[in-house]
Amino acid sequence: MLVLDEELRVRLASSDASALLGYEVPAGVYAPKILCRSEQKRPLAEALAEGRSVTAVLPGAARGGRQLKVRAIPLGAGAKGKSPLGTLLLLDDAG
Repeated sequence: MLVLDEELRVRLASSDASALLGYEVPAGVYAPKILCRSEQKRPLAEALAEGRSVTAVLPGAARGGRQLKVRAIPLGAGAKGKSPLGTLLLLDDAG
């Protein structure tokens, strides 16, 4: 699990998330930068930027080149037409 702020920066990373990714996720890092490094992952980056819920499978994003399933859940409601107050990312090994 990763908890992101309104600027999509990691505020909290669980030990399970670090284990799935294969490294400790530092606080303050821009989440799309570490999760969405290629064009095929762009829909996830766009959904995060727009504050939308999304579920995606990211090829090669997990430790050992495995697929990573990511479910993004916007947290709280910002002012009308504004981004959410943060985002919860649930991570799972997708094989």
